[in-house]
Amino acid sequence: MRSIGVVLCSVIAYLGLSWVLFMQVPAIVDAHLDIDSKAYVKRAELFAKTSDLVGHKEQLPYYPLGYPFFIGLLFKLFGSSKPVVICAQVLFGLCSIVGIFFLTQLFFDSLAACIASVFMGLNVGYLVFAQFMLSEIILSLLLLLFFFQMMRFITDYDVYDVALAGLVLGFSVLFKPAALYYPLLLIPLVLCVGQIAWVKRFKNVGAFIFAFLLPLCSYMTYNKVAHGQFYLTAMTEVNAQLWFFPHVLACKNSSDVEVERAKLTAVFNKPEGSKKIAHMMKQEFAKKPLLFVGVWFKNVMKTWVGLFSSNLKVLMHGPGRKGLSFFKQQGFLLQRFWMYMTGGTKHTWVQVIAVSEMVWSVVRYFLCLSGLCVLLRQRRWMMLVFLLSYLFYFSMITGHDGCARFRMMFEFVLILLAAGGAYELIRPRKRKRRLV
Repeated sequence: MRSIGVVLCSVIAYLGLSWVLFMQVPAIVDAHLDIDSKAYVKRAELFAKTSDLVGHKEQLPYYPLGYPFFIGLLFKLFGSSKPVVICAQVLFGLCSIVGIFFLTQLFFDSLAACIASVFMGLNVGYLVFAQFMLSEIILSLLLLLFFFQMMRFITDYDVYDVALAGLVLGFSVLFKPAALYYPLLLIPLVLCVGQIAWVKRFKNVGAFIFAFLLPLCSYMTYNKVAHGQFYLTAMTEVNAQLWFFPHVLACKNSSDVEVERAKLTAVFNKPEGSKKIAHMMKQEFAKKPLLFVGVWFKNVMKTWVGLFSSNLKVLMHGPGRKGLSFFKQQGFLLQRFWMYMTGGTKHTWVQVIAVSEMVWSVVRYFLCLSGLCVLLRQRRWMMLVFLLSYLFYFSMITGHDGCARFRMMFEFVLILLAAGGAYELIRPRKRKRRLV
């Protein structure tokens, strides 16, 4: 009963804070929009009018259409209303709070699960991204469900659990293709789970692969029938050429990333432009491979340590906000940290949240290490290997353009570990009897 009460309080806190945040968003044209939002909304409005996400004789976009379909369905049912989408995403946030409770129970116990639900209910990322017309909240929920099913499979070796995990992971690719290559890392782990016959091991792998590919092949078949293209996504190519490569050129030429991106976009939009950029990348990589590696890891670091408060500033002031990156600040190290936290907004309450988030981030990573040590002591090796493989993959793929937004793909894992670390600090311990 106490656990239910804590989860309920977390849900109420999340609802209340979401309402307060929604009321603070200014009534501007670009309210609740970020960089990708306009393209999503455009597709959704087209779907609401024509029941199609792609215009006549228009090429399929480079990104999957799962999220535009979701908000387009809401637009079709309730009209082109942003608040309806925000409400739906807040509900997804509530589902995530309940989900993290049950997921944390698989690793620790009810006390740690209660702590995790509180951490998620107050998490700046889950509060802020529920307010944006972006896929982050629904993607995070799908990945949490996948993670939960994989934990159940590792515990019980049930083929239905691994099949459901594969299906959910496949559906997540239709919203953002982040997990597209994760099965390559995951299949060996699925093969090694449990002291079972090899026939059953291969059956588990087959069930996972089939379930993972089912939504992807269905989506591609629909594109072939409706638009003449057996097509999934070109985001890997776009991310490498128009997001990652500009960072490399900016470092090499000591120039601005946006200037380099504008030049490459002009080339990309020409016939055979993508092939030309790919050739340029090969040439530059052959000359300076360490520069590519360094830029990639720098972006991954930005994903790990970036503040969700930067996105809060965008929410409060619109998507054209400049100078929010730590690396664009001037001065000594401490001055740059201070400007990163307090710059980009005139709202004192936003600055307070940013400073608080920075302090909490430092504390939380220590708690995460403590939680990791608890799992090491428990010797739950397969669960630990899966958890670390998940963190490794979903952080490393953000190297094309690191930011806190991409951390939403594994934020729930950090919440889980931090809750385990906090649990270790406060859990009741049995006193040893003194020998007389």
